[in-house]
Amino acid sequence: MMSESLEMGFIADDRLAGFRLQRLEIFNWGTFDGRVWTLKLGGKNALLTGDIGS
Repeated sequence: MMSESLEMGFIADDRLAGFRLQRLEIFNWGTFDGRVWTLKLGGKNALLTGDIGS
């Protein structure tokens, strides 16, 4: 597996203020099984939700 480093880049654009999810890797969760699924979100729109908000 290849290791990838991520930088904490700060920008002056207030529309993208706060922490942003860049990448999500999922393995053996529900129907996401058998391999690592990678979602490259790039800090744009994303919503993660669960029955307890996790």
